Amino acid sequence: MTTHRNVVPLLLATVLCLMTADRTTYASDFQTELAEAKKLRNIIERKEKADLLIRNINIVDVYREAVHPGSLLITDGRIAAIDPEAGTAREEFDGQGLYAVPGLIDGHFHVESQLVTPTALAEAMVPHGITTVFAECLDLVSAAGDDGLKAAKVLFNRHEELPYRIYPFAPGKKVKFDIVSGMLDWDFILGLGEMNPSKVFNDGYEDLKKVAYARSKNKLISGHVSDIAPYQENLFPALGQMDDHDNWNVGDIDNNLRIGLPSFLMYGLHGIDNIVPGLVNARIPTENVMMSTDNLAVEHMMRVGHLDVAIKDAVARGLDPITAIKMTSYNTAKHFKMEDKLGSLTPGRFADIVLVDDLRSFTPRYVFKGGQLVAQDGKLLRNATIDYTSLVTRPTRGLDDFKLGDLKVKPIEVSADRSRAKVTVFNFFGFGPQGFSHDVWLPMANGEIVPELNGEKLLHFAIIQRYAKDNQRTIVTGFIRQFPMKSGAVAVGFSAPRPNVITMGTNLNDMYVALKEADKSMGGFVAADAGSVKQAVPMAIYGMMTDYSVSELIKRSDKLDEALDAMGHKKSGTAVNTLLEVFYLADRHGFLE
Repeated sequence: MTTHRNVVPLLLATVLCLMTADRTTYASDFQTELAEAKKLRNIIERKEKADLLIRNINIVDVYREAVHPGSLLITDGRIAAIDPEAGTAREEFDGQGLYAVPGLIDGHFHVESQLVTPTALAEAMVPHGITTVFAECLDLVSAAGDDGLKAAKVLFNRHEELPYRIYPFAPGKKVKFDIVSGMLDWDFILGLGEMNPSKVFNDGYEDLKKVAYARSKNKLISGHVSDIAPYQENLFPALGQMDDHDNWNVGDIDNNLRIGLPSFLMYGLHGIDNIVPGLVNARIPTENVMMSTDNLAVEHMMRVGHLDVAIKDAVARGLDPITAIKMTSYNTAKHFKMEDKLGSLTPGRFADIVLVDDLRSFTPRYVFKGGQLVAQDGKLLRNATIDYTSLVTRPTRGLDDFKLGDLKVKPIEVSADRSRAKVTVFNFFGFGPQGFSHDVWLPMANGEIVPELNGEKLLHFAIIQRYAKDNQRTIVTGFIRQFPMKSGAVAVGFSAPRPNVITMGTNLNDMYVALKEADKSMGGFVAADAGSVKQAVPMAIYGMMTDYSVSELIKRSDKLDEALDAMGHKKSGTAVNTLLEVFYLADRHGFLE
């Protein structure tokens, strides 16, 4: 269906297979270890200078949940000592009396789903204090199909040069077993991520094979436990799954902790406003509760913030500031069994440090990764130069034979008097208890279905399999609510887990124009009105990522938002990321072919 360029040279593949996340952290031979130990002793005894001394700071102590004045002595990217009299260094940095907190950790983050490459992502993320992400990559690997292993190797190529740390997981869903097992064989892959509970129970042994292989390799297992019966949830901690990130209220957190599943709050998906007040009021211990983002638009990161804002919002809703900081640092590091490297400002840990003015307003002033200043006052100072051009893929059209009439909604049932028709109505915001779709009776007038439900105008909606199989194409039609528009249509092409195009609009003609435009690229976003394309944002990397800089993506995204504004859409967030939620829902509920 698509043709791909040769993605990775054999040499690069071999090198990456031998890489580890931090294998160079500790030496493997006795003499080198002894030399390192002597060096550290000499630094503490002031016989040798460290690399950097950050002085005049107030250190947030996540172990005692306290703050104390001090200095951080740093050598070889790690903290050697905490003491105002700790020693000397070749360089000094005046902390200006600021608060020093551990670098923030995003514990569940789809690194490719922000639509830009890892280097571009750094510009949006690191200035907000993010120094580590535990990264999912399932959409890219899924979209790449048989090239999944090659695509993952390019995505994480030279990741240690980035101004943040990245610890990847192999896909727990959307990707076939042989690709997943191949990734789990790499030392630098931390574990199996994004488990899909319903598939474990409904799809034979394919997903259980992934779990078993991860266990056989002594890898971590991360995921979520939604969309199944409460009793079935017991299976996942029993299998070794270590967390759940699909939480919508404090009851979800409480139920998880009862069966030993640490839980993530999702900033950007109402995890803070919906859950934090409940945690505070119920006095639920937070040692096994962490913060993350899942997906967060780069526009939001640049203009609003990342987990720095989550901390601020959580504190405003009654959480103690140090508790909130621990939930974005130490708790996550300990959860992933990496508290010896991350999550606290103590000797032996990476010198990943954020200096802030105040623990409540929490505005990062300086960000260090491994003792190197990488961001200051909202601007990235250091970045890697990594070539991702081999990920760009050539599109192949799939909808040349698609007809306008194929978009017409086909009723499931029509009443005997032809006054009503039963159709599928989708919820644009279908996460959580309300669900994604329901079969509903709508009125008919003059033989046509009236697109209105309980006073809300509905859009026409279609999910279209982009490439027909054996001259057969799956088309799902219906209506969708919660995305108001007065005119025009939008279309979104996305390639994970398989190439599909979703379109919705006020009329079939504009939907047809939009989806035909979307078919010209591997994937992307299109707005059409009055029979013409108003704005398009193509995605050249396997139909689900762009090769744009952050500024270019924001510029194109803003133009798409402007086009939707002109069509009467009331904003519910940045369009390029908001529209992708429909794809995630459609896949989760089995509508993608």
